[in-house]
Amino acid sequence: MQLIPADRLRELPPTEILGDTRLIARGLNVVFGASGAFKSFYTLDAALAIAQTSPVVYVAAEGAGGLFKRVSAWCEYNDQPAGQLYFACEEVNLLDPTSVKQLIEVAHTVKPALVIFDTLARCIPGGDENSAKDMGIAVRNSAIIQRSLSAAITWIHHTNRADRGERGSGAIRGAADAMIELSANGDSVIRVSCSKLKDDEPWVTEELRFLPVGPSGVLVANDLADSSKLSSVEIQILEFLALDVFDPSGAKGTQIVNALNIPERKIYHTLSHLKRELHIQHDSKGDPYRLTDKGKKLLQHRSPKLAQVISLVDPADSWKTA
Repeated sequence: MQLIPADRLRELPPTEILGDTRLIARGLNVVFGASGAFKSFYTLDAALAIAQTSPVVYVAAEGAGGLFKRVSAWCEYNDQPAGQLYFACEEVNLLDPTSVKQLIEVAHTVKPALVIFDTLARCIPGGDENSAKDMGIAVRNSAIIQRSLSAAITWIHHTNRADRGERGSGAIRGAADAMIELSANGDSVIRVSCSKLKDDEPWVTEELRFLPVGPSGVLVANDLADSSKLSSVEIQILEFLALDVFDPSGAKGTQIVNALNIPERKIYHTLSHLKRELHIQHDSKGDPYRLTDKGKKLLQHRSPKLAQVISLVDPADSWKTA
């Protein structure tokens, strides 16, 4: 154990989003919903997106037989390989230190950025989800996995009988850094809601739909580009980041402030909102802001008037190389 003076807390890694997902890097994430809410499809989509650049370990404790079709559908639709995605097609007992140790030893060989447990119930054999003691052990052992691998942990979980909140002990919600709830109400729309976000404001509920691909399918945005919901400041910032000079390096906050005739405080507030909505990516303090694929698609559905943005900036200014 190490004691850290308060004035050195800034040296700790900041809370970050994992890639272009809603998952918290190096945190405990819970994706939950009723049966048929496409929880595994949603989490597998995030896993495959992350696996394009970082290893992911997916503990498929149930339903492993259908994974090949789902992965193949995602790869076909996105025209991408499966990347660095690895499956453990058996349960890992989160209540058993030996089982946890074995997972850590195996996962160390690929050094994953994310470890997924599908489902929590199958990974606590003999345990009681309603027991604060059992859930406390599962939380503690998940934290051991997280610290040992420096990886995010995601549990796929179920709602209670009333479909009002997650099933089991309140220890689950108390320990989670992020809780993502999926619901399907029979209207062909899958709603993705932020049920909890420990260190930030909840993001706006998203809507997805299931698109058949071959013998399986993928989840896609129900409204890929409703740019009418964006403010004029958000649009200006997105169009500024779309300039060729910022691809792929991105733009610093000071560059955006100097180039746009918008109060600094409003710009940084808007940047925070765009990041929460996954239109832009900002890995850590001091790093540049970049458009995500979602942000780029949003602009593609507009008729971007980039000349208006470019006119705000003198090409000879130093922001190009700052």
